[in-house]
Amino acid sequence: LHEGMLNQQTGLRAWLSTGDERFLASVALGRRQVETQNDRLVDLLQGDAKVDRDVLDLRLDEEAWLEGWAEGAALVDPDQLDAVALGALLAEDERLFAAYRRTQVDLNASFSARRDQALDQERASLVVGAGAEVVLCAALLVFAQRRRRRMESSLVAPFADLRNTMHRMAEGDLTARPNGQGPQEIREIGSGLVEMAEALVKEQERLSRRESEHEHDAGRLREILGLARDLAGTLCVRTIAESLAATAGRACRCDQVLVWLLDDGSTLTALHDSRLPPGSTPSLAPVTLGGGVVGEAARDARIVSRIEDEGVALAVPLVAGGRVIGVIEMLGCDEAVGPTAMAMLESLALHAAGAVENARLHDQAEELSQLDGLTGLLNRRRLDADLELECDRSLRYGRPLAFILLDLDHFKQLNDELGHQHGDDVLRQVAELLAGAVRSSDTVYRYGGEELAVLVREGSADSATELAERLRRLFETNFVDRTALGPVTASFGVAALADGWSASDLVAAADGALYEAKRGGRNQVALAGAPLALTASPVQV
Repeated sequence: LHEGMLNQQTGLRAWLSTGDERFLASVALGRRQVETQNDRLVDLLQGDAKVDRDVLDLRLDEEAWLEGWAEGAALVDPDQLDAVALGALLAEDERLFAAYRRTQVDLNASFSARRDQALDQERASLVVGAGAEVVLCAALLVFAQRRRRRMESSLVAPFADLRNTMHRMAEGDLTARPNGQGPQEIREIGSGLVEMAEALVKEQERLSRRESEHEHDAGRLREILGLARDLAGTLCVRTIAESLAATAGRACRCDQVLVWLLDDGSTLTALHDSRLPPGSTPSLAPVTLGGGVVGEAARDARIVSRIEDEGVALAVPLVAGGRVIGVIEMLGCDEAVGPTAMAMLESLALHAAGAVENARLHDQAEELSQLDGLTGLLNRRRLDADLELECDRSLRYGRPLAFILLDLDHFKQLNDELGHQHGDDVLRQVAELLAGAVRSSDTVYRYGGEELAVLVREGSADSATELAERLRRLFETNFVDRTALGPVTASFGVAALADGWSASDLVAAADGALYEAKRGGRNQVALAGAPLALTASPVQV
């Protein structure tokens, strides 16, 4: 049931975040799972008011989430959602789903209480049965007492021994045994006591095993719930892998746990090794599909185990949305993992796969939100964040930092006379030219419209000015798009970070220098705070 709810939630959140209709298949699958499991849940009701009430509460919270969020979310057009509306819609989902999750935990507790009550009743039945046996023995003793007068000499010692044995058993010593002497009747009573004691010992052992199994199952359930809570609180894939490895290692009592992620559909890369410090990346060779237990589990989407010299090796696939996204590998397990532990591993893998997929979708959405759709360059939002970070680092450690702002000359005229499609093509070519001309440590952004920017890390005013002049000449002489209006040129404003400046001060200085370059005739470089000698006359075509 919870898997179905998670499939619906994950699919809808992915649909809202990406607009990809393929995620709606996960929603439909989850809806069918919920309907099937709800019918099974109703069949489990046996008149226990607490459990029945918790089941009803679970159904109500489930319906509240479906009607209050899921059904409406499935009808929303993601393209019509802005960031604020999407955030509000996802927050409402978290609120309603959290209510459903709390009710599910309460229902699990009700089932545990119901199980404990059944065990108590079973123990009480055993005690009553033992009492009945004792009563029977007492009746037989009364019968023996009647014959005592006639057979006292032959019955006193055997009866005393029998009575002593019964007292010891009554005090809890089920290992007590009569000496087997006396008449046939007393020996039969002794045999009955022995059989009863042996039956009680076996029943105690059975109850002890069942209680141990229940405690073990409850512990594993707590592990799963703990992992689910940990995963719900993070969107970091590495943190998810570390939590998963720790929980799986405790469940299987193995020496080492590795978490592998499927990169390109055919190669698995190790993300986490439980033997390494947190945050470390394993230096292991990638695994291809079908290679070893990890490759087999990823290829076949099934659990693969193998007995090796160091112990049992086990690989459990991480499956999200019907496809394998990774594998948990456990090495050095002491013994073959039983069905209960295997079921727990499958549940852990299911929760972890959903969390990893959510984290990946979040990272993809975050990355897309920082890219300009036309040029593929980083956008203004990313520039603002990088500027704040780099200005703080530069001022704190006394490192140089420069900023270049450039504007394509006469771009409005180009758009008006040749069309916006042609203008877009020019912007894309300019972006490609810039990205290939700067250092790997420098970053190019689309500032807005026909304005672009370059963040020059470890760059002084002189080095940034030289870079701007080199870019200006590159535009002037080598730009591939030479229109009927002449070559594509640009004006550049350069500013270097000064003590006490903020990121906005640096941008304002570069913008002022760009204005001076425009006013000075375009197709030139201007440095903020000082006149610039590096100029060039526009090339006429």
